[in-house]
Amino acid sequence: MSLIDKKTIEIGDHIFIDVDPSSEFLNIRVGDDKGKLVKKVDFWAVCFHIADKATQEKLLPVRQTEMSTFRRIHHVKLKKSLNAGDIVNVKCEISVPQVVEEGLAGSLMKKRGKILVPGRV
Repeated sequence: MSLIDKKTIEIGDHIFIDVDPSSEFLNIRVGDDKGKLVKKVDFWAVCFHIADKATQEKLLPVRQTEMSTFRRIHHVKLKKSLNAGDIVNVKCEISVPQVVEEGLAGSLMKKRGKILVPGRV
């Protein structure tokens, strides 16, 4: 497989795939033939189904979010109900996303060791 130019991929000696990033179709040509238009989604499905299990796991789209959790205790002085002047401690926990990564499972696993989360050492 070789990249002839930005929009054409050659597979073997006589199979060409013309790619237009702005289109939802690929043009698959054999030899000098005009070719057939195939939806990118359908082509992706074929590639996924012919791959082995390990490769399929790497091709799955995933979203990975690393979270930081902040815990606070708020002291509230009561004016009514219970006993006036009583202080109630309210625990509050907030989870904030620090890093959101979207992509294919295989590529995220390679990047995972390089992700830096602010506030962590």
